[in-house]
Amino acid sequence: MKAHLSRLRTLSLQGNIHFVALTVLIIILSLHNIYYLIFLLFLIKIKPRYILFGILIFILSMRPIKPPTTCMIIDRDEYNTCKGNTSIRIKGEFEVGDVIKLKGSFSEPHGKTSPFTFDYKKYLMGKGIHNSFYDEGSYVIENRFTIYKVRDTMKEYINSFDELPKKYLSALILGDKQYFDKHDLNTFSEMGISHMFAISGLHVGFLALMLERFIKKKYVIVFIFFYMIIAGFTPSIVRAGSMYILYFFLKKEGYSSLDCLSIVFIGSVLMNRFIVYDVGFQLSFLVTFFLITTNPKNLLEVSIVAQYATLPIIINMYNQINLITIFINVYLVWLMSNMILPMGFATLLIKIEEIYSEFIVLFERLVFLSSEFNMIITIPNLHPAVVSLYYFFIRKKVVVLLLLIPLFLEPAEGMYFIDVDQGDSTLIVDEYVYLIDTGGKHGRDITKRNVIPVLKSLGIDEIDYFILTHSHYDHIAGYQDILDSFNVNTIVINEYAEFTIDFDGRLIKAKTGDSFGVISVLGPTSDQKDINNQSILLKVQLDKSFYFMGDSELKQSFGPMDYMKLGHHGSNTSTTFEMLQNTNPEALIISLGKNNYGLPSKDVLELIEEYPVYRTDEDGTIIYRDGLLYTTEEYEEHFLGFR
Repeated sequence: MKAHLSRLRTLSLQGNIHFVALTVLIIILSLHNIYYLIFLLFLIKIKPRYILFGILIFILSMRPIKPPTTCMIIDRDEYNTCKGNTSIRIKGEFEVGDVIKLKGSFSEPHGKTSPFTFDYKKYLMGKGIHNSFYDEGSYVIENRFTIYKVRDTMKEYINSFDELPKKYLSALILGDKQYFDKHDLNTFSEMGISHMFAISGLHVGFLALMLERFIKKKYVIVFIFFYMIIAGFTPSIVRAGSMYILYFFLKKEGYSSLDCLSIVFIGSVLMNRFIVYDVGFQLSFLVTFFLITTNPKNLLEVSIVAQYATLPIIINMYNQINLITIFINVYLVWLMSNMILPMGFATLLIKIEEIYSEFIVLFERLVFLSSEFNMIITIPNLHPAVVSLYYFFIRKKVVVLLLLIPLFLEPAEGMYFIDVDQGDSTLIVDEYVYLIDTGGKHGRDITKRNVIPVLKSLGIDEIDYFILTHSHYDHIAGYQDILDSFNVNTIVINEYAEFTIDFDGRLIKAKTGDSFGVISVLGPTSDQKDINNQSILLKVQLDKSFYFMGDSELKQSFGPMDYMKLGHHGSNTSTTFEMLQNTNPEALIISLGKNNYGLPSKDVLELIEEYPVYRTDEDGTIIYRDGLLYTTEEYEEHFLGFR
């Protein structure tokens, strides 16, 4: 160990390892987005030897990734985590330590299908999972001892507690928030205190401080490592625990806490370079880096630095900030670190569930009382160039104003044919905001996952016209989620519609000839028995015209239109040769997902083979801007710089 440390000193890395870590980070980011090349300007200030070390470490992290043939269960859940040369998730009744012979097929996980929204593929890659696995008869070879059995045993022990203590102990000890309901999690998110329920330096620091009163530091290390096992080696616990252990050994050699943080970062990237996509990893390292380099003196300063360091990431995650978060964090973090967390560890040892429950009830009352004073503002997603400039100039305090510029900008005019799987939803932004349908899929919160994030990413908090074409589930199932999430001024339904809407605002029963803003109602012209044929037929006039058919099978056309959204997801009951000739569109759009209905119809595909066709099942959300249609991939490359 001393020989290796001596070599680092000889290479002048001591006190400068963070330059190597920053070089590695800049290279990784620049490979995925051209706007992060702004950070390359920072490398000009770095000596060539540090850049070379950074390049070398990046090259070492580029090892090939192959799907495993065998793996070991390290965490049990509905989808068990199975770790081989890479990790996978597999369903079934297994025990931690089971070695599985894999029989099945691998495929690449699906990435995001709308700009600025959650990317499931990168989420999995950040956790070391690079393939989706479809089981076709995998079986257990043997059961081996693994340190992950310690975590599994702790899980079973915590599950024996009453509901309230179990909820908090699972979150604070295991990092598992599954027992919190959605209302709790939304409240924590709005208040900006979700980080308190993620295992981090707060937990490690408290445990170390408590143990150091009774045993020597060299023995505390054993307990810290044991806690890392229990917490499942999440990025934040690995960062905090590894830093404590490294600093114990390296402090006497003259290495700083920043050096230790940088070594942990480099080690994490060498194990999985995609870990930089993990939000917990990003937040943990950012906050720690800025706390080390700014050295705040009290809890208020710590809260300010933490918010300042993570603001762009928080905005792009939630599209909102709470103006009182800084002050809320001061006393709630104090309560967490001095009351809830210590009592949690005590409850594990002596099972004082009733007393702990009383403390939790008091804490929750204060949390929900504080939420009454929330001052939340909606902010659209920040362009990667803005994020880059923010961190490049972060030492200049006024840089925070850069993030507030989008507040004074209107959402970009255009149209978004949102990917809602097998369903329909379209957002139109002009002088007014229009939403046509919400999508809907049994067993999935498709509106919450796919529609609401798109609107929020654009900074939309108000919908002027909310149009529900007809009553089928795949078109309007999420209407209540929209009403709960946005201020809706007017709902529009067909004058012949047989369904009712529970809505306190303005309700228009539209008839042929009506218009509102850029939208004109073309039909139906009479009452229809078939629900599909009750669909409102619409013309949308931006700089170009669009024909919306809903699920109508009336096969009506209304003269030339620039674009045509095929009816009923490409069904042969909705599109004819005569309609296409009469409408004469430049391109066609089909909204659909993987389905068992044979959509789009083969007959229709043959009929439209001479037209440019955009499909949400293949192209993701389709965006119309400045006279052109873009797939999600094209939009991200053209407007956001991703590659």
